[in-house]
Amino acid sequence: MMMTAAIKALLVLLLAAVIGLLWYRGQAVNAVAKQETAEAQMQTLQAERDALAAALEHSHQHALAMESAAQKYEQEKQDAEQRAEKLAADLRTGAVRLRERWQGCPASPSVPAVASSSGQPDAGAEDRSESAARIIGAAAECDAQVRGLQAVIRADRGE
Repeated sequence: MMMTAAIKALLVLLLAAVIGLLWYRGQAVNAVAKQETAEAQMQTLQAERDALAAALEHSHQHALAMESAAQKYEQEKQDAEQRAEKLAADLRTGAVRLRERWQGCPASPSVPAVASSSGQPDAGAEDRSESAARIIGAAAECDAQVRGLQAVIRADRGE
């Protein structure tokens, strides 16, 4: 009977050793799993960081393109205004003339003279000149705006 008690004790020790080994192996598997999870999380975070950096760079480049388009538009708008003012001045001085159909009615000997109370014999001529300058200036500003908007669209499309 003694042997049976020794065998029982040995079996209990063997069972305890197996349980200990299984527990140790489980801890090792858990540690490996935790390490793999941590590595996967690190890779995910690095990928997110890289994607965020790329998006930030793209946003920065887009903002620069928008700023460039806005500056170009403003410059073209100022140029159009200056050209319109110069055209109006040139029309007043006679350096530039309107086409015949825009000049107004020619003076005719059969038309009675203008009364002396009016300020100019043909005040409409100056008004036509200034109006033509305003129209040309407005058209140039519209052209500048269209080019500016097209630049914005190209920047949005990444062209």
